[in-house]
Amino acid sequence: MLVSILSGKGGVGKTVIACNLAERLASAGLRVLLVDADFNFGNVHVLCNVTAEHGVNDFASGRLTLSQARVTLTESFDVLTSEGGELTDAFASVKQAIDFLKRLRQQGADYDLILLDHSSGKSETAAAVALASDLAVLVVVPELTSLSDAYGLFKHLTHKSSKANIGLLINRAESVGEAENLCAKFIAVTNEFLGRVPRCLGSLPEDPAVKESVSRQQLLAQTAPDAPMLRALDDLGSAVIDKVRSEAPVTGEGRRAVINENRIMTDTRG
Repeated sequence: MLVSILSGKGGVGKTVIACNLAERLASAGLRVLLVDADFNFGNVHVLCNVTAEHGVNDFASGRLTLSQARVTLTESFDVLTSEGGELTDAFASVKQAIDFLKRLRQQGADYDLILLDHSSGKSETAAAVALASDLAVLVVVPELTSLSDAYGLFKHLTHKSSKANIGLLINRAESVGEAENLCAKFIAVTNEFLGRVPRCLGSLPEDPAVKESVSRQQLLAQTAPDAPMLRALDDLGSAVIDKVRSEAPVTGEGRRAVINENRIMTDTRG
């Protein structure tokens, strides 16, 4: 089972979510591999406080196997970081990216879940990997620029494949109601103009414990084991697994949502 974590713009908390979601799933009993798919400039190793001699580029180039390139954090949680090894042009083409993904699936077959933390924005290689994943999680925050960029990325992915399985995740929500409203508006707009809608995967709250954990270079469970964010991540983990196992993604047909007069601009912050 392979899940990609995406965002249309930087600064929405994508990497924080990927690292802590991986930890939550591993704590729940799954064997998890977290891959830093921002191949040359990722920072998963910083948030997980990992020093790696080798990493994703060594694996992608074929210099090392997955077992040689990964770092073990716990008995059920491994990381393939962008730190360590040499920079690579192994992802210069879509074919190379897909070859990487095939090798990752083959050599990572013992994992229950492989999470890929992508770079922000659009690229052909990242799109190829996301569309070849079982689920792509599109992270947005309640800001107009984030929603606009997320719409652009969703449009890019769905134009490339009508079978794209994409879930929308609202991060830093002030309330569940705010997140549900934003998700409904996003669905309404994508349905109206693209004829495709993402699945709503829920929301994660604004939580000061997240900033504290990042400043300490710790996973959230280490810094604040009772944080509301952790409970929300547990719910997200269940939703991710459920969505991956569910039937093919729905289309916009037959689900004509009512669009607010001001569309997606209403009830956004920032």
